[in-house]
Amino acid sequence: MDGDFTAENVQVVAQGIATYLKRSGRGPRGVLVGYDTRRNSHNFALHVASVIAANYIPVMMVNRATPTPVTAFQVMHRKTGGAVMITASHCPPVYNGVMFIPEYAGPALPSCTNRIELLIEEAAEDVRSLGLARVRETVQTLDPSDEYMHHLKRLVELETIRRAGLKIVYDPMHGAGAGYLDTLLQECGCDVLTINPDQDPDFGGVAPDPEEPRLTKLCERVAGTGSALGLATDGDADRVAACDEKGRYLPSSRVFAILYLHLIKSGRGGNVVRTVATTHLVDAIAQRHGYEVVEVPLGFRHVAKELRRGAALGGEESGGFSTFNHISEKDGIYSAVLLAEAISASGEAVSDMLDEIHEQFGDPQPGRVDIPFHQDEMQIVQRQIAALQPKEIAGVRVKNRTTADGVKFHLEDGSWLLLRTSETRPTVTVHCESADRKMTAQLLREGEEMVVASYP
Repeated sequence: MDGDFTAENVQVVAQGIATYLKRSGRGPRGVLVGYDTRRNSHNFALHVASVIAANYIPVMMVNRATPTPVTAFQVMHRKTGGAVMITASHCPPVYNGVMFIPEYAGPALPSCTNRIELLIEEAAEDVRSLGLARVRETVQTLDPSDEYMHHLKRLVELETIRRAGLKIVYDPMHGAGAGYLDTLLQECGCDVLTINPDQDPDFGGVAPDPEEPRLTKLCERVAGTGSALGLATDGDADRVAACDEKGRYLPSSRVFAILYLHLIKSGRGGNVVRTVATTHLVDAIAQRHGYEVVEVPLGFRHVAKELRRGAALGGEESGGFSTFNHISEKDGIYSAVLLAEAISASGEAVSDMLDEIHEQFGDPQPGRVDIPFHQDEMQIVQRQIAALQPKEIAGVRVKNRTTADGVKFHLEDGSWLLLRTSETRPTVTVHCESADRKMTAQLLREGEEMVVASYP
């Protein structure tokens, strides 16, 4: 476990959150405390509950390891003042974290987190706690699953999924999604094979991050069992990944496109929101059907803000999705069931669905490269990148330039190039997308050259 993540430090953070809730007037509405399958997450959650209860704020605690979106849903369902979730999501097993979920059941905005951080500094000298023995006796526990599952069943077309009777392989990656997604799919009439179902705090020795290199077993099982679809969720089940019936990994951009087109076809369409580094394939779909695209900075908190304003679907490049009629937190369980619904409604194999999407809307090829710098170089690099105004890139004229998050160049042929500095590491990331792999490779090369040249 990360050396800074101790019970004492968790209590200080909990005290800062408790003070924030009291000063914002939301304390009387109570707080839900959730936790994932990581080592000692349950114990850390008890410490959080102990501190919040000692501050005279009503506390409820989940009775087992729980996905982040399930905890977030309970905030909305029970109208609590917020929730605290002990999780490090998709990070390696040595890490853990404390997440605050505000009363709107979505990611906390900077206005909230900045205030809590200041209060945490104050809290170090005045932490109140009931103690673990007493909190175990006094804090109410609840099973959060039934209400959440009932809610999802109202959001998806159950009969459509039942009629299809899909055969699905699911990998929860030893995380909190086990017992949720597989159970829900089975109740929808799917034949589900679950791999890595045990809630292992070491996640089998790898990060519970559903990227292609970690899903080899899933892809092999799908192809070997004649299944229609493979699904995976990360450690706290807020993100989804998939593979087609041939066992080929689906980039999150293709999952996004399938979900969005299905919502439109089923009468649930509307404007779509995506992060600045996410595929423009959904832009083509939106344009064809008369909807608008809202582009926001990286971070699902920005997507969530637009979902609360009524966007039909929101997504990010790493496989996080949600809809306006659900919580504004990304939800890998809901997204997976919605993907199963889309495939069931089409009556086609996933690969055939994608072929049709590419034929109608294009097959954009993404690219990415990370360029490390020393921390003391980053200020100069960031300033130089922000000043870039090339007339053309890779031989194509720059149509326009946007600066919502980093610098993004939109080219006349529909390609784009994004240069973005990381908020957490001394790194510049080059993202791009174009109609073919050769152009994508050229964009990456020229983007990398621009970044390297920014620090003479």
